[in-house]
Amino acid sequence: MKKFILGLFIGGLLFSNVGAHADSIAEILYNVNAIRINNEEVEPTNKSFIYKGSTYVSLRFVSETLGNIVRWDKDNQEIDIYTVNSCKDLEPIYKKEQKGSIINLRESKEICINDKVVILPEDVFYEGFKVSGHPGNILRRNKSIITIGNDGMVLKPYIDEEDRGKEPFKSL
Repeated sequence: MKKFILGLFIGGLLFSNVGAHADSIAEILYNVNAIRINNEEVEPTNKSFIYKGSTYVSLRFVSETLGNIVRWDKDNQEIDIYTVNSCKDLEPIYKKEQKGSIINLRESKEICINDKVVILPEDVFYEGFKVSGHPGNILRRNKSIITIGNDGMVLKPYIDEEDRGKEPFKSL
C-alpha cells in the first residue's frame, strides 16, 4: 500500500507540471513559409520558427548567405562574424585562429585566388599551399586533387577514377 501511495504522489508531481509547460510549447510556430534574401528565396539549413512574436533563423545561415564568414570560438563561447571583401580581410580571422606560430588553414573554407576570396563547398578541403615553381592552393574532393595558382590558373589536376566524368571541381 505504501508503494501505491508513493507512486500516486510521484505521478501527481510529474503530471502537475505538464499544464504549466504546455503554454510555452504551444507558442512555438513552425509556419515560416519562405525566406528571401535580396529578393531571392533561400532554403535554410535549419527550420525557422516563431516564438513569442519573434522569428528565429539560423545566424550562420543568414550570415553566410550574405557572404560573411562565421566562426564559433568554443574556448570563449563566442560567435565572430566577418565581412570579407578581399584576401586582406582574412588576416584577422587567421590571426585569431593562430596557435603559437602555426596557422592551421586545413579547417578553413576560405582561400585566396587572384586576390579574391573563394568559399569552398562543404565537400572540398584545403590541403596546403604549394610554394615551389608556380605557387598555388592544393584542394581535395574525395580522392581527386587540384592545385589552383594565385592567379586562378589550374595546375596539375589529378582526377581519381571514381570522379572521372563528374568534373569534381566544377563548382569552383
